[in-house]
Amino acid sequence: PQEGDLISAFSSVEVDGQKLSEGEVLSMAMLLLLAGNETTTNLITNFVRLLDAFPDQAARLRAYPDMTQGAVEETIRMRNSIRNIDRFALEETTLSGVTIPKGGLVVVWLTAANRDPGQFDAPDDFRPDRTPNRHLGFGQGLHLCLGAPLARMETQIAARAILERTRAIDL
Repeated sequence: PQEGDLISAFSSVEVDGQKLSEGEVLSMAMLLLLAGNETTTNLITNFVRLLDAFPDQAARLRAYPDMTQGAVEETIRMRNSIRNIDRFALEETTLSGVTIPKGGLVVVWLTAANRDPGQFDAPDDFRPDRTPNRHLGFGQGLHLCLGAPLARMETQIAARAILERTRAIDL
């Protein structure tokens, strides 16, 4: 243990009088690594892919750079870095007529939810000005991705730079 580093801080945390196990500390470290790296890398790449797939919207974004924030949210909706979230039921429950046993695996497919035509008009269209855009690309509530604010900020910076430095994207 050393003072000032995050892993040592995790190692010293106590929950209900118990310290986190080595596995829990490693799990938290991995979560932070993924939240701060993989998510952002994938999000920036997916933004570039959408510029290629929707050149009319790319031209619009170059003309109106203030739309970048909306474009990032739309990228998260259409091509989010996290495709699904796995959880285990804490108790038996029934959802939409299906009984999920205690301990049963529940998989939430964010990609499907973010393309739900009941929630999103023309869900397969890249619309940087889509409002409202209540996607689940980073989860929601207690399960909101820890790295979401950082990924959004970094992607907005990268998106503006990409738009300023290119006239077209052709993969």
